[in-house]
Amino acid sequence: MEREIKNNSAKKKSRNQAIYFLALIIVGAIVVFILWKRGFIGGKPSVQSPQQIIYSIFERPRDSNSSGITQATVSGDIVVIKYNFYPVGISSFQNELGIDLSDKIQIFFKNTSTYKEITILVNGPLEDKLGNMSWKPILSFKFTESLYYMTNWQNFKKQNLLDVAEDVTWFRKLN
Repeated sequence: MEREIKNNSAKKKSRNQAIYFLALIIVGAIVVFILWKRGFIGGKPSVQSPQQIIYSIFERPRDSNSSGITQATVSGDIVVIKYNFYPVGISSFQNELGIDLSDKIQIFFKNTSTYKEITILVNGPLEDKLGNMSWKPILSFKFTESLYYMTNWQNFKKQNLLDVAEDVTWFRKLN
């Protein structure tokens, strides 16, 4: 009989430990869920500033002789960027620029519903008589959200970007 009481007592103790362990697991799961829901662990993407989003789309230049965004300014629903463009030389500056920027402009409007227009100030590499290269303003143009929606991007010829862009202003002509 004494043995039976000891066995029952051991069973109750074992059962209580199992219940305690199960309660710890449930409480731990609830804590992890709350932390995840509030963004303290995994799951939620980090919040990026408008400039960070723009820089991620248009990309910074790899070095001083490559294309990329050098400055972004956001004012309400208007974005102005300065973009260095280093042409490869296989086509006209205008065609190569369109090929380089068309996809970026499409991604910009597709992924950001906040902005109504983007103005791009394009700098190009110019060499002086002594062989020194520097970035100089070449042209600027504007692309609006309404123009984005009117464009049939599946059939759009990228080299025609400046033909459809608005307010295209050339500061200097290139060969």
